[in-house]
Amino acid sequence: MKRRKYFLCIAVVLCTLSIIGTVCYAYETDVNTGRTKIEDSKAGEEKEAAMTELPDGEYTIPVELKGGSGRVSVTSPAVMIIKNGTAQITIIWSSSNYDYIISGGKVYEPMEEKEFSTFQIPVLSFDEPMTVIADTTAMSIPYEIEYQLVLD
Repeated sequence: MKRRKYFLCIAVVLCTLSIIGTVCYAYETDVNTGRTKIEDSKAGEEKEAAMTELPDGEYTIPVELKGGSGRVSVTSPAVMIIKNGTAQITIIWSSSNYDYIISGGKVYEPMEEKEFSTFQIPVLSFDEPMTVIADTTAMSIPYEIEYQLVLD
């Protein structure tokens, strides 16, 4: 009887996870800094900036943020600067609690002190969501949270 209840509980948990589409990540806490980091994320994979044929200049581009808790957003449209065929996008969060972003395997620090956390990162893809990890200091200990930026 106990064994049947055990398997039933496991089945319910697995079914619930598959229904809501939750992705489980392995987290690692650095004992020296107390930061909680995500292991095995696409944002940690080295990737080059996407090339574009747009002429050099400043543009705006709609951006949608996916992932996280849903309590934070980014300014849209975002400013995108094209120089020598590569694009940099300025991401402005609705929070001031982000202290770095990991994108394409590189760590980006925030731009000068602003009211909201602001980062300039290379556009890695125009055709598919860009996976980034943003470190938030809004909780009791810093956490890395994975997001997707969708450029339209």
